[in-house]
Amino acid sequence: MRRPSTLTSFPSPLESLLVSDPVVSLIPLLLLIVIFYLLVLRPARKRQRDFQQTQQSLSEGQRVMLASGIYGRLVALRDTEADLEIAPGTVITVNRHAVASVEEPVVDPGPESETR
Repeated sequence: MRRPSTLTSFPSPLESLLVSDPVVSLIPLLLLIVIFYLLVLRPARKRQRDFQQTQQSLSEGQRVMLASGIYGRLVALRDTEADLEIAPGTVITVNRHAVASVEEPVVDPGPESETR
């Protein structure tokens, strides 16, 4: 018959801290929530704000690009639709939310002077 050992193993200080303090066990979960907010939610909100600002700033005559990559000039705007001239005399009606970006007008710097 074997005699039971009288030596018992004691938990290390780190093990006793992790097991005994529930706040310490929540730190990894809180860290994941913060990382998710910084990497996913915050950029999504910024994109949504930029999209809303673009939609509000639309006006007739602007050159725009649709989400599908089609470029054209806005001819008419309504609540949910926009008429887009993609070629002289060719006007298409698209959903207003399909406008992905507004092109800034190109400023002609004028004739360049040659200095040689």
